[in-house]
Amino acid sequence: MRTRIAAVLVLLVVVPLGLLAWLGVRVAEADRGRIARTFDDLLRSKLGETDALVGRLLEERLRVLRSTFEETPADAATLDRRSRSHPWLGQCFLQGADGKVIFPALDGGLTPDERSFLDRFAPVFDGKMLLVAPHDAPVPQLPAGPVPSPSWTRSASAPPGQTRQPAADPAPTLSWPRSAFTPPDQFRPRSENPTARFRDSPSSPGPAGPEGPPPGPEAGWFPWFSGSDLRLLFWLRRPDGSVTGAEVSRPRLLADLIGAIPEPSPADPVLGKGAVLLTDSAQRVLFRWGSFLPPAGHPARLRVGLTGPLSSWALQFHASPALENGFGNTTSGFPLLAGLLAVGLVLAGLAVFLYRENLRELREAGQRVSFVNQVSHELKTPLTNIRLHAELLEQDLADDDDTGRRRLAVVISESQRLGRLINNVLTFSRQQRDRLALKPSPAVPDDLVRGVLERFSPFLAGRQVILETSLQAGRSVAVDGDALEQILNNLLSNVEKYAAAGGQALVATRQAGDTTWVLVRDAGPGIPPDQAGFVFEPFARLHDSLTEGVAGAGIGLTISRELARRHGGDLRLVGRPEDLDGVPDAAGLFTGRGAFFLASLSCPSAGGAA
Repeated sequence: MRTRIAAVLVLLVVVPLGLLAWLGVRVAEADRGRIARTFDDLLRSKLGETDALVGRLLEERLRVLRSTFEETPADAATLDRRSRSHPWLGQCFLQGADGKVIFPALDGGLTPDERSFLDRFAPVFDGKMLLVAPHDAPVPQLPAGPVPSPSWTRSASAPPGQTRQPAADPAPTLSWPRSAFTPPDQFRPRSENPTARFRDSPSSPGPAGPEGPPPGPEAGWFPWFSGSDLRLLFWLRRPDGSVTGAEVSRPRLLADLIGAIPEPSPADPVLGKGAVLLTDSAQRVLFRWGSFLPPAGHPARLRVGLTGPLSSWALQFHASPALENGFGNTTSGFPLLAGLLAVGLVLAGLAVFLYRENLRELREAGQRVSFVNQVSHELKTPLTNIRLHAELLEQDLADDDDTGRRRLAVVISESQRLGRLINNVLTFSRQQRDRLALKPSPAVPDDLVRGVLERFSPFLAGRQVILETSLQAGRSVAVDGDALEQILNNLLSNVEKYAAAGGQALVATRQAGDTTWVLVRDAGPGIPPDQAGFVFEPFARLHDSLTEGVAGAGIGLTISRELARRHGGDLRLVGRPEDLDGVPDAAGLFTGRGAFFLASLSCPSAGGAA
């Protein structure tokens, strides 16, 4: 008993603590996820600001180059001089309206730099990509080798077989709604035709204010891949239809980008604990900002592709291990542990208190039971003497002394009732201490039943209960007579208590093989089917208007079922005729009225027992 109570109390402590711990872990995980999402949002904003710096730098370069090329003549000497002197530019070019490359002049001899330039951009000039007017000219089929920039897609109206898909980027790029920077018109595509991207057109409104590009011929950027290297062409369409421009110096472009993007401060709560990498389409690192040096294969926490002509480049943020681990070190851990500890202490204290109170009540209950047992033992001997002398006195009374006989009958009946109650208490006490033992001996069950019925006749007659009997267990068997009599005493006591006045009751016995059945049916209010198991519990009392005021300890049926089970059988409530299957000659015994109990006992024949 004590072990079971302790186990229950431990569960009362462990289960709530486990649920609270699980809930705390979920809350901590949600907190870490919220912090990580907030950090990623800030990181996107920071990288967006960096992308805005790159966009403004290219916008400024476009404005300056456009002004420079518009103000100077487009002749070979000027372009050659500009190629050699301008720090931002590599090789300049001039392509006539008919598609012929005027500079560098193919018939005047080419320098190694000029030849390398024409080799890199041969598909651009051969395909007249810079001369194609928006929305009209077909897109030429490009030769294998250099791949167009993945920042644009061919027109849907191109002839079959001439559409080239963007080059696949080896790493996914995260995108988000841009609010800090809106690319200028020359960075925003206006159609699916490649010549309409990254250009500045007088027919298209530029950004508001003095920072917008001045009106004039079309100009813009043209990205092109030479192998895996991105090359950027500035181009300007002149009034005569020719196109002039230059290749932007890649080293100078990188240097300007590096100079324009500030180094993250170590105190920066977002970028100060990691590294920002500028990578190209081949995932090669072009530059790194920050004190953290990511090892080879280190995954990027966030990757954002640049906008505009450098869309194949990306900004990657690599978080240091200290930063990654910092997401789990939230301030909610200590309050959570402190709360769990406080709740655990409270529950543990409550469990100890309940355990001690339960032990105290068990000790008190044990003392009360011990007192009742002692009193019962003390009462049994004088009660036996009272019954004995009352029966002797009944024999000595004169036959005409009716008053004395009636009074003596009351003494005998009440002493018998008190004797049954004492026997039940003592039997229940032995059962609780697991000291209940049976002593079978040869006896005829019907003889034992007749003796009990004879003692109960006056009580039943006083209740005007008509008792019907059907005794068919006349074979001598090995049975504990005291146990059988106590079972029948308790069942008939219920008949006496609950049977309606003027009703009928039935006591029947049956035998088959080694089993003896005792059946008792009354004409009382009956027992609800949902209470069929409850009535056998110790001290169980049905709260019903028909049973209120009925005396009894509530242990009679408990003791009777235990005695039947100790005798190899059982005691159960019959609720339907099928419950009598297996009992011989039981047809017609079930009426559906009152309470009907069936006791089965394993009683081998007396000869076998001997």
